[in-house]
Amino acid sequence: MGVKGGGFQKNSKASDEIPSSSLADIAFLLLIFFMVTTVFQADRDRPIIWPEAEAAEKID
Repeated sequence: MGVKGGGFQKNSKASDEIPSSSLADIAFLLLIFFMVTTVFQADRDRPIIWPEAEAAEKID
């Protein structure tokens, strides 16, 4: 004597719609992410100018 269907009822009202409330948040976060990463890519090509020591003692 088993329970038919495992005791679970089918949800006959499945939603095929994409929730639009979070789409604006996701688009905004992606925009910020790509803006920040393109700035880092541009700075990577800049040469590093190391400071020169004006007065230093040589340690043996």
